[in-house]
Amino acid sequence: LPVSRSRRFPAQAHLPRGTLMAFASLRVREMKVVVSVDAQTAADAMRLAHDGGVEAGFLRATKSGMRFNPSFMNPGTIFVVAYSGDEPVASLVLIEDGPFGLPSDRAFIEEIDSFRSQGDVMFELGAWVIAQRWRRYFAIVSSLLFGAVTRRHIASDEPRRMVLAVEPHRAKLTSEIFACELLTEPRPYLGLPGALLVTQRTADWADHYINIDEGLAPRRIMAARVFDPDPDWLQVGREGPNWSDELLMGLLAESDVEARLSAQLELVRTAKMVGAGTGTRVLA
Repeated sequence: LPVSRSRRFPAQAHLPRGTLMAFASLRVREMKVVVSVDAQTAADAMRLAHDGGVEAGFLRATKSGMRFNPSFMNPGTIFVVAYSGDEPVASLVLIEDGPFGLPSDRAFIEEIDSFRSQGDVMFELGAWVIAQRWRRYFAIVSSLLFGAVTRRHIASDEPRRMVLAVEPHRAKLTSEIFACELLTEPRPYLGLPGALLVTQRTADWADHYINIDEGLAPRRIMAARVFDPDPDWLQVGREGPNWSDELLMGLLAESDVEARLSAQLELVRTAKMVGAGTGTRVLA
């Protein structure tokens, strides 16, 4: 998935290379993940996603500097951000299915609807991005983010499945990490080729990570995160205003969501009025 640019700290500019490497390794070991719906976590996630999308060329820069999708408003959606100190270095958004659907409906609605029709509760791992200078630690950073995701859903009693759209060359690795099934060949998605993956039901995730002898290194790394009895790298919840109270009005103002919904609602109202006048039911 796209990655974002991240500024280099001025204090590191003149340090010897070996010192820089040791400094970076220390910062990796001290990383933590925040899972929350507060304004700071959401803003950090959406800024990283915005920068990654602009760099990749499928987003235009916005005044807010944040990547917003109407599906973020679906009840239950949360933001997951990895930090090194106070610096956000990677993020994703866990989007619950709801009134605004899922982002992947854009290209894969028939496949996702087939699971909905079977009674599965769908959610999506979206807006996954790692800041550019942290990509060399891809396995570690990803295991932190994905470990937080897995721990949150692994004990669910609902028939839940997660979907995610990935670049085709990441499909095999992601499938190994999450026990995914590849549902589609690559399709145009946000201007890039994308493949849709769907996981086993979350109730079956534990078996995937228990049987690590059969898996590759990324799966074993993930298992360590998932079953960590004392995850001092994980923080669930954060004090502060809810993101929708602090950020949503501004994000809606720079999007076309309200205009499109108003136009749709006006068509429905007009159709109802016509139907009421003629005795014919239209869209009602």
